[in-house]
Amino acid sequence: MKKIQNIGGTILAIMVISVVCVNNDSSNVKKSSVLAYNASGVNLESAQLIDSLKATFGDDYEQKMVKNELATKQAELLESKFEVDTNDNIIYPDNYGGSYINENNELVVQIVDNLNNNKLNYATLKTNISLEDNTLNEVVKYSYNDLISVNEKIVNYFLENGVTVSNFVANYIDVYSNRVVVELKNIDSESIDKFKREVYDSEVIEFKVGERADTTASYKVGAGFYVNAKYTKGNTTHHTGRYCSFGARAKRNGVSWYITAGHCFGYMDYTTVDATIANGTYVTRFYSQTMDAAFVKLNSGNTVTNNLSDVGLQASMIKTTGHNYYTTGTAVGKDGSAGKYGTGLIKSLSFSGVDKDGYYHSGLTTTNITAIDGDSGGPVFIVNNLTSSSGAPLIGITSVGNSNLLGFYDYNKIVTALGLTKY
Repeated sequence: MKKIQNIGGTILAIMVISVVCVNNDSSNVKKSSVLAYNASGVNLESAQLIDSLKATFGDDYEQKMVKNELATKQAELLESKFEVDTNDNIIYPDNYGGSYINENNELVVQIVDNLNNNKLNYATLKTNISLEDNTLNEVVKYSYNDLISVNEKIVNYFLENGVTVSNFVANYIDVYSNRVVVELKNIDSESIDKFKREVYDSEVIEFKVGERADTTASYKVGAGFYVNAKYTKGNTTHHTGRYCSFGARAKRNGVSWYITAGHCFGYMDYTTVDATIANGTYVTRFYSQTMDAAFVKLNSGNTVTNNLSDVGLQASMIKTTGHNYYTTGTAVGKDGSAGKYGTGLIKSLSFSGVDKDGYYHSGLTTTNITAIDGDSGGPVFIVNNLTSSSGAPLIGITSVGNSNLLGFYDYNKIVTALGLTKY
């Protein structure tokens, strides 16, 4: 499992797959198919999730979740009005600073320089988007295009040159502060000057203290599944035994298998040559500076469901098909075989960072949920719709994390990277 620590918090990669493996042989039923209930008749796994929601959002979490869902839909509606290029990439208005859902579960739209302006403008296209009268506006200094430009320059530098700055930890867009945050292990004038000189210098950048992640997987008993992997680089060979977790079911070439984290099966720049897994066979992985996912084929006689599972108890399910939009401030949850349920908010849509082995990971979405060793590979989902009979929408698979910080790669991008089909 990997850890990445962020400014006051840490993001650590975790492998947890909360999908239930069930053997079709009725004489050998897994414990995960057995339901457990408390004295009030509430499923224990569901009760754990409710307790997590109350701890994060308060006893009135249901009302807050309704407001959060409405604000998320507002953000999606606004985004649907933005222009797109020929590759369907969003073109942001020139005076758009960003948007987020605040502590009152209201959508806040940031406008550059002029708070009284209720329109988002495209200067070159000579078009604009009128904001709703009840939209909360916030004046900011930098446009979202400014933030993207600076953040991408930093990302591209490290992708092309490697991590040449020994003090570097992470970089990401923080819409709350209207800045690109760069985290360093130590903040001093020499370290900041070195970064500005070697990587990039801009007034948009804000420097903060952070800590790099640990990229080893959990060895704790009770995680989702055990992997014994052999991976090589040149003449170097490693053998590693580690516990990981199920993320979600999917199909590849018409066959039903499951998704987990790619770092389960060795270091980023190594080739996995063999992996022993109970009830399954390692098929492929996509583990690079921009992706962390793997696909495992189940042995004959086993099937996988999308029911959330922890310590053998079955509960609510996740939804792997259909609508799964999220934005900064959307309420989300995670399940992990080690850390169990957790809930929190989306904090950044553009996190990149270096782990303790020196590998750079870009394109992560982060939350303020705590993740621990053994959670890697587990599902991250929207909690707004959790009570829906169709399940909670899956949005990603846990990759990195630590205390109050969990990073994941987007589910739709994982499906594309591994050539999968949702079901």
